[in-house]
Amino acid sequence: MDIECWLFLLVVFLGIGAWLFVRLVWWMFTCGRMKRSIQELQEDLRKLRRKVESLDSAVAKLQRDSGRRASAASSRPDVSGDDALTEAREAEPLPVVRASVPTAPPPETSLHELPQEADLLPKPAPWAASFQVPEKLPEPESPAIELPPCQPPAVTAVPAEPPLLEPGPAPVQTQEPPAQSCSSTGKKKPSTPSRPFDWESLVGVKLFSWVAGIALLVAAVTFLKYSISQGWLTTSVRMALGLVTGTGLLAFCESKRARKYGITAHSLTAAGIAILFSTFFASHVLWHLVPAWGAFLCMALVTAVAVGLAIRRDSIFIALLGLLGAFATPVLLSQNQDNPVGLFGYLALLNVGLAWVGYRRRWPVLKALSILFTVLYQFGWIVKFLNESKLGIGLGIFLLFPIMAFGSLLLRERRAGERPEDIHPLFRRSTLLAGLPPLVFAFHMATTPAYGQHYCMMFGFLALVAAGFGAVALFHGPEWLHSLGALSTLLVWAGWLSASYVPAAWPAVLLFAALFMAIYLAVPLLQEKLKKPPFVELGRLAQYAAPLLLVVFPSLAAMESATATPWLLFGVLLLLGLVLAAFAVRQREGLIHYFTCCFVIATEVIWTSRHFTPGRSWQAVCVYGAFSLFMLGVPWYAKYRNRTLGCGSDILTLLLALPPLVFAAFALTGHAYGQQPVLLFGFLAAVVAWLAAVSLHHGPRWLHTISGVFTLLIWAGWLWNCYSERVWPKTLGLLALFVGIFLIVGAVEEKRAEKRAEERDPSSEWAVFTAPLLLFAAPFLVLAEPRTASPGLLFGVLLGLVAGLSAYAVRFEKGFIHFTACFFVLVAEALWSLLHLSSSTLMAALAIYGCYGLFYLGVPVYARSKGKLLRPLGSGAILAFASLALLFFLALGDVAAVSLWPLAILVGILNLGLLYEASQGFRPGLCMAGMILSWILLGCWWFHAPIGGMLVPALAVLGAFGVLVVGGSLWLRNRRASDGQSAPFAEPEMFLGLAGHVFLLAVVVQPGLSLPPWPWLGVLLVMALALGTAALYIRRGALQLGSVVATLLVLITWAGSLPAASPWSGLAIWPPVFFAALGLAWDELAKRRKAQHELFPLSAGIGIHLAQLALVVLDRRAPGTTHGWLVLAHGILGLLLLALAWRRRQHGWALALAGAMGVVLAAWSYVHMTPADPSDWMRELALATPFYALLLGYPLLLGARARRAREPFIAALIGSGVFFLAGWQALEAGGFKHVIGALPVFQALLLVPHLARLLRLEPDGERDLGRLATLAGGILAFITVAIPLQLDKEWITLGWALQGAALAWLHTRVPHKGLLAWTLGLLAIVFARLVLNPAVFAYHSRTGMPVLNWYLYTYLASAACFFTAAWILRKVEDRPGNLPKLSALLSGGGAVLVFLLLNIEIADAFSRGEVLTFNLFHGSLAQQLSYTIGWAVYAIGLLVAGIAARSRFTRVAAIIMLALTVGKAFLLDLRQLSGLYRVASFVGLAVSLALVAVMLQKFALRKTEVEA
Repeated sequence: MDIECWLFLLVVFLGIGAWLFVRLVWWMFTCGRMKRSIQELQEDLRKLRRKVESLDSAVAKLQRDSGRRASAASSRPDVSGDDALTEAREAEPLPVVRASVPTAPPPETSLHELPQEADLLPKPAPWAASFQVPEKLPEPESPAIELPPCQPPAVTAVPAEPPLLEPGPAPVQTQEPPAQSCSSTGKKKPSTPSRPFDWESLVGVKLFSWVAGIALLVAAVTFLKYSISQGWLTTSVRMALGLVTGTGLLAFCESKRARKYGITAHSLTAAGIAILFSTFFASHVLWHLVPAWGAFLCMALVTAVAVGLAIRRDSIFIALLGLLGAFATPVLLSQNQDNPVGLFGYLALLNVGLAWVGYRRRWPVLKALSILFTVLYQFGWIVKFLNESKLGIGLGIFLLFPIMAFGSLLLRERRAGERPEDIHPLFRRSTLLAGLPPLVFAFHMATTPAYGQHYCMMFGFLALVAAGFGAVALFHGPEWLHSLGALSTLLVWAGWLSASYVPAAWPAVLLFAALFMAIYLAVPLLQEKLKKPPFVELGRLAQYAAPLLLVVFPSLAAMESATATPWLLFGVLLLLGLVLAAFAVRQREGLIHYFTCCFVIATEVIWTSRHFTPGRSWQAVCVYGAFSLFMLGVPWYAKYRNRTLGCGSDILTLLLALPPLVFAAFALTGHAYGQQPVLLFGFLAAVVAWLAAVSLHHGPRWLHTISGVFTLLIWAGWLWNCYSERVWPKTLGLLALFVGIFLIVGAVEEKRAEKRAEERDPSSEWAVFTAPLLLFAAPFLVLAEPRTASPGLLFGVLLGLVAGLSAYAVRFEKGFIHFTACFFVLVAEALWSLLHLSSSTLMAALAIYGCYGLFYLGVPVYARSKGKLLRPLGSGAILAFASLALLFFLALGDVAAVSLWPLAILVGILNLGLLYEASQGFRPGLCMAGMILSWILLGCWWFHAPIGGMLVPALAVLGAFGVLVVGGSLWLRNRRASDGQSAPFAEPEMFLGLAGHVFLLAVVVQPGLSLPPWPWLGVLLVMALALGTAALYIRRGALQLGSVVATLLVLITWAGSLPAASPWSGLAIWPPVFFAALGLAWDELAKRRKAQHELFPLSAGIGIHLAQLALVVLDRRAPGTTHGWLVLAHGILGLLLLALAWRRRQHGWALALAGAMGVVLAAWSYVHMTPADPSDWMRELALATPFYALLLGYPLLLGARARRAREPFIAALIGSGVFFLAGWQALEAGGFKHVIGALPVFQALLLVPHLARLLRLEPDGERDLGRLATLAGGILAFITVAIPLQLDKEWITLGWALQGAALAWLHTRVPHKGLLAWTLGLLAIVFARLVLNPAVFAYHSRTGMPVLNWYLYTYLASAACFFTAAWILRKVEDRPGNLPKLSALLSGGGAVLVFLLLNIEIADAFSRGEVLTFNLFHGSLAQQLSYTIGWAVYAIGLLVAGIAARSRFTRVAAIIMLALTVGKAFLLDLRQLSGLYRVASFVGLAVSLALVAVMLQKFALRKTEVEA
């Protein structure tokens, strides 16, 4: 029975497949006939095009004749009236008669769709009716040209020009429109505006439809699985159901009614194909009903049917499904046996078929995917079955498919009537990339040692591939294929040499390298021979693979011991180098010769390092000599043949000049030879002198520079490797010798340049810099030679050498020589100080610092006196700054205790020198940097030396240097101003005087140094007076601001560091007050001096605030301070601040006083308000009352000055708020908690006079509504605060929600932004309390009553307030200044509250006990399903609301909510169900989603959208 059922179903399926196949063949036959008809039409159109071109030439001749007649007519006199009109018409240039020949219509266009003849005739121009056309015109000189009848070319009239009038029937005049098709009307098609992304169509319709289909499919599979597990169905019935279902879906989708819904039909067809594939697979693998060959044939037939249906319906999706099934068939039915011929034969046929389908339907993705899957099969076969015995088969496989791919591309390009550029780029690219697998296979062979032993087979295969790539690039393109082959060749060679090299194969390797070089050199030569256009882009790079293949030679020299005898290796290398050189000269590609030389040198170096011994010296000489002649001879030969290589012959000259220098380097840096420095350095000196002579007399001039570079390198190597203590005096002499050589050569060149009145060659000018650079040996000698602890000899020689170098620099204006030499001397000084400075060598150090410091400053001054300028300009300042940095060795270490006065003197001298250089206009920035460094230097000494016994001298130095900084900056400013120039850094340098306060901070933090305070207070006062005077002099308030801030910071620090029981605590109250008053006095002086800079009052105000901060810190540090004096001091400071605001008319200081009131009260409360002392609440009120009185009284005392000022009233509001907080705390501490609610009401009453004053100050039409609203809002805020003081829990939220809705209504009557902001603020607080506040669920314990509980009225009433406010504000959204979409935002907030209420009620229904538990993802199944159903109902309700309101925003939100619900159902809920319950759930989900999709299509997507 099973076999009979199987045979019956197979016959039915084959019959249906045969019917579909016959339909497909008939359709293809019809398409072929249509194609032949279209090709015949294209041929006719080409003939017509040739006729029209001949007609164009004839009409052009007619136009020239008409122009001659017009010029002849214009020469006749007395032409008027109709004759003039006729002549004018004749004089007009004739339009060019062109026929618009359309391109071939696409294959799908039928003949009946072509334009008819009546449509091709031109319409008369609109102006033609106003002219009387004569019956007959003069005959033209040339015969009339008539257009032959033609069909069906599209011709269009030219409305902008009159038609050509001729006797007899007028021919049709046409003009060819640019790039128009047959159906073009000559009008430009308007661009379609881009539509926004349609979320509803994508998610609500398409995605939900697909999910519904998937859900139904899963339901079917689940039902089938469940029925099998229950034993309801046998294997034959399962197979029958699969076949019937699949074929039924295919047959149903072929009906006319199903084809009306393309997307649905395609999805059902895909499902049917998938079911058939799955059925045949399961029938063989799982149920064992069908043998392997039968399943293979059936799956192949399904693939053919899928491809046919794809072509019939023009559905690439079905074609892709068939492709996947075809390529999956061998894998699914594999028996784990190796049959490469059958497998890849099947794949070859499959590739041919898919290529044909892609060719017919223009689906290049099919070809791309077929190539991709074929490659996957190839490499899968390599991984699983390839071994050494099957390398030949593998090579054949990897050659077959690229040949097929390139063949299909060539056939496609030779298609009749199709140009190569018409082919889809993906078709071309996928075909070209089919050549990658053989390259990857070759690389795999090269990097696998077992396969790399067959190097002849591998390199032969690679040569075929490389030659094939070159041939395709040469005859077809693209040219980058040739470069790809070249790159792959290089990679394969590199991989084989590094992983699979065979030692005995090196002679054959040389032959293969020559073969590949011949391939890549032959392609450009063949281009010339065949007269092909040369490669200009990536293809041109392939020729460089030939010299790059010479990498084989250094690799062989490194790996092959047989190359110790260099004749064969270097002989072949020389032969190949000659070939490459000939090619480079012929092609003018100097880079090829350059690469060749590079690899030659690399081979020489590697051979020398591995195989060179004294016994092979003559061999090395022959090799180096031969290749030096080769590298030097090629550029000369190219120059002789008048061919430029492009890289020049100077590089080769350099290569020839290097050997003696390299030998000297090798000898002197080797430990065995470097112990004879006199002989070897003498040889080097002779070489340098000889190269200098050659450079001077013959050139090139840069040879001397190269010798200088080598000299520096050799000296560095010798000092590092071979220096010993016994040669250090000789080292100084040799150093002086080389410095003298380079200075003498440089002087000779400079003299010759001056004598010849020409500029010196820049290439040789750098050689003289070797002389100062050689002084790098001095720091090394300091490090390596212990005898330099006595610095006389070393620094004496250095002083002589530097003096000579500086003399040369001054003579020839080479300032960098002087600068470089001094740099190395500075390094030597620093290293010597680091290693050898001590108390015993302090005098020598002072002598060195002083001598060289004066030398650094003196040389530029001397040069300027001689009319010379040393570059870099200001080098004296740079070196003086560096010398200043050296003084850190005096400030630190053991000598700091005895180096105060020498340090101060040197710092003063060097800063004076920097000031002098800045006054001359050189490096003014370094003067400022020097002052900064000096402060840091003094700071290091200050914190390192024992300051306790030297406080007064240290303070004296501090004050003196501060005066020097400020006074020197003023002097520099005046000096530059007297010269008519600016001093950009003079004024910033004055700010460096503030650095002295840092040292005072270090004093005041130590009670042992700061008490008694008179010494440092005196210095502080002097510095404040100096800085204030300078600020007034230059009229810059920033300096005064810095002085005030720094001074008060010192006092704040002192107040914070006083001991708790110090007797100086009472005195410490008044210095901040004094300096604050001093700042106010400086502001008054600045106003009288007319220094109207805004920073002067700012400095006074900040000084007052910092003084308040100092009092706060003092009160916290010393709580025993008399409270009355503290209140008095705060009152005085408040009066000073309000006096500043009154005097300067800057009422913002009142706001600052309000902020200061808050800070002072908060700090005092933190220190004093403790439960242990309840009486402190009266003291807090006493401290807050003066601030509050000043802030309330200031707006009333201003009078008319407050007409346009907002700040005093805002300050009164802020002060009221601060006083409310302080009073709340004080009353609560004093036991008056029951009257706290009256406090904000009382304060609101105190603000009423201010509101009345505002109403009296301004008339009705000129009132500042913002100021009135602010003050009224403050009064309203105090009243609003009373609500939480008297209510609690959810009633506070409800009260604010109702107040927000009421304010929204009030905003419609009084359109002020403040009311709108207040409304939004209240509703935002309500939203936060109900949504973001977890404590809301702890307001009341659970009552156990579902739905009718306090959650319902709280959340529902609040949501109603949100909706009411949204409905009210929607009417006024169009007012200027209102926020757009505000009503939508409030509606969204209400919807969130409703959704949260829904979840709360569900959680309350399933919770047990007094705690509300949500369990969104971990609860019981009933609770999870309740959440899912509730969310779905909510989402559908939201969707219905969005459809009713025509709000796209609401609908999108509903779709998103529904998508989340679907995700939850799939991921969490359905996995807990089983059996028929799961099937029913899937069916219900599918039906719901389908209903949603239908609703959207029927009610939403077909109506005019009103965006929300």
